[in-house]
Amino acid sequence: MALLSFIDAVLISPAVQEVLFRRTILPRLVRAGGPVFGVVFSALVFAGCHNRLDDYYRLTWAGIVYAVQFLRTRSLVAPTVTHMVFNAISLLERG
Repeated sequence: MALLSFIDAVLISPAVQEVLFRRTILPRLVRAGGPVFGVVFSALVFAGCHNRLDDYYRLTWAGIVYAVQFLRTRSLVAPTVTHMVFNAISLLERG
């Protein structure tokens, strides 16, 4: 079971979340309110969707990093790989 949780947290969830937040939500928010609004608001929603109040600040900053990566590269590769590494490190920290 631990292997399946790892696969979900490090491979599947980041890929799905990046498609949802960076490919779908972020461009709409940027069109509606500009890049700063889009980056900040999408990051706040991203952090909130994780239901981890103790990690809200860290997840908000992670969401900002992923959003900026996407806007600069117009590709999901950089934010997805960064998200995967972030999740792997988070899992290792928690033991």
